[in-house]
Amino acid sequence: MLFRGPEQRKQLRQAQRVASVGLEMAIAVVIGTLGGSWLDQRLGTRPWLALLGILFGVAAGVRGVLRVVQEHERRMKKQAERERLHRADETRDPDR
Repeated sequence: MLFRGPEQRKQLRQAQRVASVGLEMAIAVVIGTLGGSWLDQRLGTRPWLALLGILFGVAAGVRGVLRVVQEHERRMKKQAERERLHRADETRDPDR
């Protein structure tokens, strides 16, 4: 296996999350556009619902980006807390 160590696997998971954000954004915009275009054809409102669909798609994509950023921030805070506790343990018992 290419990614053998736990740190390498962790980096791969982070890269996958970042890559999925772009894909999620693109899919949301495409679905919004197609849905709006379909409604435009049915209701004869071209191009307004397609434009509205694009806006909803972009909003959904931005929401996905914010979700990933918040998740990353939570992980970084947890990691910083673990490191702080580990350093505190080392100063209390330097012989470990």
